[in-house]
Amino acid sequence: MMDIPPLTETTTLRRLMEYAGASGDFYDMHHDVDFAHALGHPDLASRSSTRRTDR
Repeated sequence: MMDIPPLTETTTLRRLMEYAGASGDFYDMHHDVDFAHALGHPDLASRSSTRRTDR
C-alpha cells in the first residue's frame, strides 16, 4: 500500500474572501477581526473546509 502525504495549503484572508464570494457568505466574523473578537472568537471564524493559516 502506498502512503499518501497530507496536503497542506496556506489559507489567506484573500482565499477566505474568495470562498465568501463563491458561497455568498459575507458575514463579518469571516473577514473582520475586530468583529470576530467582539463575538468572543480568538480570530476570524472560517467556513467548514477553510482555515486561515497565514498568521
